[in-house]
Amino acid sequence: MDAVALRDFLLRRQMKRKAHNGHAGSLALARASVFRQRRRIHEEARVKEACMTAKARAEEPRQAPQPHDATSLSAADDRIRQSDWLPPQEGVIPRIRLGSRSINVLWAIPLVVVLLILGIAVAQQLRTMTGVQDFIVRYPGKTPSSEAVYSGFPLWLRLLHFFNFSL
Repeated sequence: MDAVALRDFLLRRQMKRKAHNGHAGSLALARASVFRQRRRIHEEARVKEACMTAKARAEEPRQAPQPHDATSLSAADDRIRQSDWLPPQEGVIPRIRLGSRSINVLWAIPLVVVLLILGIAVAQQLRTMTGVQDFIVRYPGKTPSSEAVYSGFPLWLRLLHFFNFSL
């Protein structure tokens, strides 16, 4: 295990201990601190590796690239090897996420249709009840201002408002 991996392991273990001891409020702060430390450690390691690579490049003598000759090259296949390819795979049916559960779309569509049909049947049965019929008579759903108003609005403005419905 190298030094960076060991530091990561120790930081993760420290974070788990804090979470286990019931410091839930400080857990988010601990995670943020661990991520900052981890990022700093990785950045230091990357810079150190880049410096070492630059030193190694400066010390090694440069050589001109050697040209390839026909004997060192191998012939390529002119066919596809079936063993190198993955077998054909079937498509995945999308899933709908509901909380912690996920439902297949092929099950959700018929379920929604059945629920809509049940909702329509319940609404039709509610309309046969006397209390609902009295409510509909008392509140018919029409207001006195719902009639069209032609005075004061030019034709182009009325047409503009009409065509706004299609946007």
